[in-house]
Amino acid sequence: DVLRADMEWIDDPIHATEMPNRRKFVQYITVTQCVSAARQAGKEHILAEMYGVGGENFTFRNMVHWFDLFAASGINHRSVHAMFYTLHGRGKRAYPPHINYYQPFWSKYKNITDYCARVSSFISDGHSSSRIAVIHPLETAYMLYRGAVGDSPEGSAELTELNNELYDILSSIRSTGDQVDFADLATIRDMGKTENGKFCVGLMSYDTVILPRLTVITKKLLEMLKSFAAQGGKIINYGSAPTLVDGEFDGTLAKQIEEISKTASNISDILDLITPPTYSISGIGTENILVNHRICQDGEKFFIFNKDCARKAILKLSTECKGALYTYDAFSGEISAYPHTKKNGRLCAELTIEAGASILLSVEPEISSAKPYFGESKLKTSLSIDGEWEVKPLSKNALALENCRFKKGDGEFSNTLPIIAVQYLLSKDEYRGEVTLKYEFESSADFNELSLALEDPTEQKIILDGKEICNKPRGHFCDVSFEIVSLGQVKKGRHELLIVRQFFPLTKVTNALTQLFETRHGIELEPMYLLGDFKVTGHTAPSASGTMLFEPQFVLARPDASPLTYGELTTDGFPFYVGEILLSKKVDVPQGIDLSMSTLNIGVMNAGCGEAFVNGIYVGDINRAPSKLSVKDALKQGENKIEIKLYTTLYNITGPFHRPLGDVGDTFGGGYQNPDAAWLSINTASKDWHLRMSSFAQTWTDRYNVVPLGIKDVNISF
Repeated sequence: DVLRADMEWIDDPIHATEMPNRRKFVQYITVTQCVSAARQAGKEHILAEMYGVGGENFTFRNMVHWFDLFAASGINHRSVHAMFYTLHGRGKRAYPPHINYYQPFWSKYKNITDYCARVSSFISDGHSSSRIAVIHPLETAYMLYRGAVGDSPEGSAELTELNNELYDILSSIRSTGDQVDFADLATIRDMGKTENGKFCVGLMSYDTVILPRLTVITKKLLEMLKSFAAQGGKIINYGSAPTLVDGEFDGTLAKQIEEISKTASNISDILDLITPPTYSISGIGTENILVNHRICQDGEKFFIFNKDCARKAILKLSTECKGALYTYDAFSGEISAYPHTKKNGRLCAELTIEAGASILLSVEPEISSAKPYFGESKLKTSLSIDGEWEVKPLSKNALALENCRFKKGDGEFSNTLPIIAVQYLLSKDEYRGEVTLKYEFESSADFNELSLALEDPTEQKIILDGKEICNKPRGHFCDVSFEIVSLGQVKKGRHELLIVRQFFPLTKVTNALTQLFETRHGIELEPMYLLGDFKVTGHTAPSASGTMLFEPQFVLARPDASPLTYGELTTDGFPFYVGEILLSKKVDVPQGIDLSMSTLNIGVMNAGCGEAFVNGIYVGDINRAPSKLSVKDALKQGENKIEIKLYTTLYNITGPFHRPLGDVGDTFGGGYQNPDAAWLSINTASKDWHLRMSSFAQTWTDRYNVVPLGIKDVNISF
């Protein structure tokens, strides 16, 4: 179960929630433990739950990147964190991303499931080439934490140092492209043996064993190490040798280990002592490369992942394996011949892997059905098509109504608060009775028709500018619980929207964990959304987070007759837009240009996903950017119409909006007890916090942080 997201995209970033140079134990140690146990036990299916509490702006690019990260380490099945039936009430804040019919990209979600299935099939073929076993220091860590002299603090300096050393060994070996497994003392006891110069644990056989800093080993492991060394096996001892066998001191143990092993005093020594694998990967960016190498019946497979989200990797692959080289496109399912050379009995290929992306390569007997591959070297000229795009929203525009004043019964109205703060205060007081919410909004033009999307409208009295509105719903917005009522004609000016209803608190939680699945009776006050054919105008503020930061005052305005954008739609009237939106423009392709190799290239896409059309012909899906789509069958010389349809995520209507850092890929907040905490992002345990929200400057801003929406760096290459 891998919670939270942690990516550093150069554009539209999900920011690391801690220091960028910290050790990411889950991505290396935890995954390696799981995969090693499965390999040694002969289990073919290895599953990790992922994406949970990663935030509502979990785009296709993020989904693929996170799955690729663990696929590169051997995880071959993905379990999506949760698929909620509804976004009603607190459900919209409970551990997103929410992936179901209410997501604007739902109709395209098959692209992701197909991609993951194809990658799963690819990395499940054959068997792992892992030749290196690192003895896991669990018992040593246990002794540090709970030793003979009593419990030590969990974060003790010595235990932290041991953890960091293990991480550095593992990550350094992986950065060379090599494979490595853990072997633990208990599994070695039950499934360990030496045979034909191999250190065997279950079904896995290793030619190198690394002893990290260990205090204790077992008699079984000591016997196996001696036998392994006698058969020519390589043992690398990092730092001081162990001194305890099965928990008892042995004054000769260190000398016995030193006699059968090579000592490494630093990570470089370890890397120098490891025999290189039959393949090598070199070039720019290798330090951020992870490789899942599989040995198959008639060849080998490479799943190569660039975990650097800011820079592409430019690499050279060299392998002893005989055959031809092919690339597998897990999005389309196509297999293509990949350009390569053969020199001195080795197959060599040059690779360019975009930031945060991966490549699937297979060395196998030549197959005539594979489609020919063309690389960047054959793209000679390009035609930039950045600049103005025509905009056509395919859904109603939205303005989130989140801040209001409230009163109990005939009391006085409060200060303006976020609606979930109102819910908190009423619940804390265990209030039961009538509550009135007062929202205000401004329009700079007359509108013949506006609508309001809200939850449970028939239980509420809706009053606009003193006139009661019919609360009978006529459809829904995104989720079936966001029901739409008509507000009718709305004139230019400032407007007051009153919501009057009965309130009583949610029933108490019976269990902190199972409350996620409980039906709790009571009232949940939630944001509402104005809908219509308008644009939303507002003032932006400086942002260093990759999000679009708006001042909290918005005005509804009449849309332009032919709306245009330079590629960022939030600042062009759509800060809260969710749904599908079409960008189009006309492009002149000069006469005489060879179109047989033409591609449409999208450098940056800020959306859940997209698709492209040329002259009305569908040319492909955009699942992540940079993206290249062949347009040779649709493009023509002269005038062409290019269309990009973007599918948003839910983030820009659900948030969280008010964290100064923006979308940080972490919405765990208060855990199971308080899913609203990540949205409020303030210290709700502090007395009268709702009266002093502006003082929580480090964790709260009244401004709105929404995620970008649009495209840039678009061109056609020939």
